[in-house]
Order: sequence, then structure tokens, then C-alpha cells
Amino acid sequence: MTEFNMTEFNMTKNINQYFTLSKTLASIIGKPIATESDINICILKYCKDNNLQCTDGYKLDKKLQSLFNIDKWDTETIDIHQLHHYLQIVVKDLDKYKLTKLNELKAQHNRCRDNIHIINKKLIYYNKRKQELIEEDCNVNDIVKVNKKLQKYNMKKQELEDEMTNLIGIAKKTKRKEHTIIDIIPQRYKISEELFTFIGSPNTDPNTDPNKEIHFHTRIGLPFQLNVPYIIRFVMTYAKTHGLIVKDTKGYIIPDTVLIKLFNLKEGDTFSFSNLYSYISKHFIKMN
Repeated sequence: MTEFNMTEFNMTKNINQYFTLSKTLASIIGKPIATESDINICILKYCKDNNLQCTDGYKLDKKLQSLFNIDKWDTETIDIHQLHHYLQIVVKDLDKYKLTKLNELKAQHNRCRDNIHIINKKLIYYNKRKQELIEEDCNVNDIVKVNKKLQKYNMKKQELEDEMTNLIGIAKKTKRKEHTIIDIIPQRYKISEELFTFIGSPNTDPNTDPNKEIHFHTRIGLPFQLNVPYIIRFVMTYAKTHGLIVKDTKGYIIPDTVLIKLFNLKEGDTFSFSNLYSYISKHFIKMN
């Protein structure tokens, strides 16, 4: 059987483009997203690991028949060129997957690591070859050629290691930047209709639509903004006005029917100032 050569595969120009894999393909590759070159290599590895290589090419098991949409009665084997053709059709139908900046840096880092692994094997081979040439007392020119190979691969390895270090630095900066953006633009929330009805519209202007958005880190000011301290103070004032606060306790409240319904409590349940936020926060709804 002809030995496989990656140069025979005419892959897309951007071999680092990631694709979202189908269920069948993901079960063969072992991950939900992959590049075209990953798919090609993993399919060939799958064939080798499952003893699907034969003199005529490759046998088709149930997974490959399903992947390539080939009926078992049509053919039982395909050659390397047919395999290449079917893989191109499969990749063409896949959706492109856009990596985040961090994931893209991680993918580049992994490619450098894989290349260093290959170079290490080359270095082991040529170091061993050099030792053999010295022991055999061979021509000096042969040893010089091996030394040039070793120098070439050591330089390439150093370049890749420097690139990996650089990628790690960029990834750390990107991670800090993304966290900073998240801190600057927090998730926005609004309160539920039930809590808003209980509080009543704090805006005295009847011509203005009430703003139900919660502001976590702002004080009450003009124009008025709903915030957590205002809601907590409103509930505590309501409890005090209706005589619901238990005397000689640290703000324990025996809820009436209104608060029981609002906070979805059971008869006999109590709450206090210290855990009031946990009940109020259930009425916070994420805004689009």
C-alpha cells in the first residue's frame, strides 16, 4: 500500500481555520472543534488504530460509512485519493468556528509545543547518529553534516520556545484586559414586576416611564435611580411601619401576607436584615 504523505492533501489556504464538527466526526476526532489538518491526520490515525488499512486502501467501518454517507453495498474499501475526496466534501459542509482571542493564542501555543516535540525527536536521532559516526571513525565531512543538522534544529527549537514565551505573555495581558472590560461593563439587571409594584414608582413625574433598572454601586440622587440600598431601606421601613420587626432581636422580621407572597415564604418563616438581600436578589432579572 502507498505510504501516506500530507502533501497529497490539497487543504484550504487557511489550515488553522477551526470547524464545528458533526456528532459522528467528533466521535472519531475526539473533540467538538478541529482544523482541517487535524481532521485529516485524526482520520488516518483512526484507520490505523482500527486496522482499517489494507492493500487496496482503507476499509470502511460503520462510522466512516456514516461520515462519508456511503452505503455498505456500494463499496467496502476506498483508496487514498477517494478518502481525500470524501474528507474535502465533509469539511466543505462544516460550519466555521471563530476562536476567541485567548483560545487562538492557546491554539498557537499548542502548535509550537507539538513542533518542539517533533524537533526533539529529530535531535535525539541526529545526536545518536553523530555518536555512531564518531565511534565508527567515519569521514569528518559526515560528522560536519550532522552537526549542521543539529545546529539547524536547535535554532528552530529556540525560536519556537521564544514564540511560546511571547504567546504566554500576550495571553496574560489579554486575560487581564478581558477581565477589566467585564469590570467596566457589568451585567445589567432590572427588578421584577412584583417587587416594582410593591415599591411603587419612585419617579414622581407621571409623564416619565418608570426605569426598573437596578444600580448596584450608586447612591440615591437626581435623576432617581433604583439601587439595592433603597430597596432594602424600603422593605425595612415597611416592616417597621407594620410592626413586623421582633423587639430585642438583630432586625428579625415576621413577614405578613404581603411579604410572604413577595418573597415566596412559608407560614412561620422569618428573615432578618442580614439575609434580606438574598430574598430581594431573586427579583433581579438580567437585561438583554
